[in-house]
Amino acid sequence: MRAPARVGLIGTGWIAERIADDLTHVRDLRLTTVTGRDPARLRAFSDRFGLQQTHSLPEFLAMDVDLVYIATPPGSHFALASQSLHAGKAVVVEKAFTETADQASRLIELAREKQLFLMEAMWMRFNPLIRSIADQLRSGRLGQPRVLVSTAGFAAPPDHRLWSAVSGGGSLLDQVVYPLVLGDLLLGRAVDISARAVHEGYRNEPVLVDTELAVRVSHSDNRSSLFATSIRAALPCQADLGCAEGRVLFPTFFWNPPHVEIIRGGHDPEIVRASPRGRGYVDMLEAVAHALLAGWKEHPDCSHEMTLRTMHQIDAIRAVGGPTPSHTMVRPRDATPHRRIP
Repeated sequence: MRAPARVGLIGTGWIAERIADDLTHVRDLRLTTVTGRDPARLRAFSDRFGLQQTHSLPEFLAMDVDLVYIATPPGSHFALASQSLHAGKAVVVEKAFTETADQASRLIELAREKQLFLMEAMWMRFNPLIRSIADQLRSGRLGQPRVLVSTAGFAAPPDHRLWSAVSGGGSLLDQVVYPLVLGDLLLGRAVDISARAVHEGYRNEPVLVDTELAVRVSHSDNRSSLFATSIRAALPCQADLGCAEGRVLFPTFFWNPPHVEIIRGGHDPEIVRASPRGRGYVDMLEAVAHALLAGWKEHPDCSHEMTLRTMHQIDAIRAVGGPTPSHTMVRPRDATPHRRIP
């Protein structure tokens, strides 16, 4: 029997805790090592999960680790993933994958050059309930899917990392990725985007990050997705898909829903329930384990091309009024009302 792949975790925050918990449910992956910036949190995290720990990234990357999972804010993803790939490690990077499509392309090129596995941790793409709805749409059961409406938002405390431009904060990289990916899964490739952003804090003072976004995405075959996000207002975090012959309602939180409701004319509503596994990441982590065992360099259900599609959309939203990436820190002056997607 082959030994589980050894996983090293970069980060000790909210996401890292959930990944560590869900890794205990995955037979072919074993979390062994963790690194982080805060000594007290690092010590507490390593004690809780029984892990090796180090404050030094070079020391961490020199350890016997097969896969690095990057669970830090987006502003650090490109640098950490680059160093991990250069160290010969397979890499999984939390969403948003990077800050820009250019950074994403460079990481993908590096992974291909090094012949290493690289994947965005977009767990929605592996969610069995969401995948089953996508399959039903492809079968034509509800007729052509036409319009997707969704929201994602919460009131982040003023000291939250989402208010930090240097960390890659704001709504775009944290929240917008979910409706973008859901639209990609259910409606197909995006071809055009229009967006409006708010760059104001709780007292309407100007801030460097986007605090709210309203976005319309045009998809192929005249399909549309519309969504709003916010880091200063609580939103329902639900999604509603209108089809030619029915609707699909995704309750809170639509990216990991406990159930969906399918409504078709002349029929009673159909409730399709999920079978929870851990905190929602188990299916994705099992897919990563399978890919590593099979020797894949990317996973077909969350391919490099899919990640680049999302990052090009993020770039397009930024170009028409969203925030600039943290390494630029200059807000665009000449925003246009819409942007074609490459």
